[in-house]
Amino acid sequence: MGIVLYPVVWLLLIPFRLLGIGVEGVLALIRAIIMLPAKLLGF
Repeated sequence: MGIVLYPVVWLLLIPFRLLGIGVEGVLALIRAIIMLPAKLLGF
C-alpha cells in the first residue's frame, strides 16, 4: 500500500516544496537588502 501511495503523496507535495523554496528566496533577498548598508559601512 505504501509503495502505491508514496509517489502520489510525493507529487502532491511538489507545489508546497516549490512554494517553500520561493519563500526562502524572498526572505534571503529581504535579509540581504536590510544587511547591505551595514556591510557597506563595515559593521
